[in-house]
Amino acid sequence: MRLFKQRTCMFLAFIKELSNPVDDSHTEQYMKQLSNASEEARLIKYADLIENTASVCYSFHIVGKRWAYEFYLPILNNTRNMLGKTSFQTYPKTAGFMRKVLEIYAELLNQKASVYSEE
Repeated sequence: MRLFKQRTCMFLAFIKELSNPVDDSHTEQYMKQLSNASEEARLIKYADLIENTASVCYSFHIVGKRWAYEFYLPILNNTRNMLGKTSFQTYPKTAGFMRKVLEIYAELLNQKASVYSEE
């Protein structure tokens, strides 16, 4: 029971670190919050960005070039730039790998955008 409580508290702390208290159009405070988050929370954010970017790439024909450029890419680029300025002392190899994977997906998304014309 003690382990369950400890893990539950840890997961709730990650949720708090990773949640934007306002919304996606108000990111300045959220970027500061993420830059001060634990390494584990920032790695989770990398995983979230990788999955989101892969999903946008996969469904680009549905979400459209305009949505990708006007909504998603600014969030991706701001968050990616902020995370790139943070250091990872405990998990440097994992962070480096995740940064590279995210770069690959970001490049794929930009390539898709160059191929598709606006609907």
